[in-house]
Amino acid sequence: FNMLLLFFLGRLLEPALGTRRFVALYFASLLAGAFGALLLTDPLVATVGASGAVFGLAGAAFVIARGRGMDALAGELGFLIVLNLVFTFGAANISIGGHLGGLVGGVVCALAIVAGERGMLGPRRLPAELGIMALVAIVSVLGALAVVENRFDATMLIEALSPDDIGAGRELELLEIARAELPKIRFRDLDLIVIERMGKNISGTAVA
Repeated sequence: FNMLLLFFLGRLLEPALGTRRFVALYFASLLAGAFGALLLTDPLVATVGASGAVFGLAGAAFVIARGRGMDALAGELGFLIVLNLVFTFGAANISIGGHLGGLVGGVVCALAIVAGERGMLGPRRLPAELGIMALVAIVSVLGALAVVENRFDATMLIEALSPDDIGAGRELELLEIARAELPKIRFRDLDLIVIERMGKNISGTAVA
């Protein structure tokens, strides 16, 4: 299904944007989707696929169609996006973060394209548009690296504890140590790592 959508959106967007802008849009959406998947999806679950990029292309096509006054096409694309969002939130084993991240990335890139077409980026609008799309990609990569580093820090903290520290009713104490020593940790990640090591759920723990 994703490949069918990619074919449809590619046939729609590449002639309208040109190859360079289309390729930049695709990869910026792909990287934004990867960042969203890392940020919002369970870090213990592997995420595969390029659906984030497809969502980005769909969001971009909607914004560009609206920007060019193609309201009928924009309405069809909007319906397609809403339908896929319903499926995203309603079906199991779907990367919500990947889809939302790709959608946001694609919309931001499309807003840059529309701004360029309206003369808001100056006479050299193509380099400006590509620069904004490159910035979306760079921010996504840096954000993904920060999430991975955060996850690594949490793992290192757990690995530094002896087996007796985990499973001896010391989870609350463990989280307090983490708050003091590694304030940048996403504590949901820390919970999941502890659960993974203990083989059971943590109960009664307030997590920020």
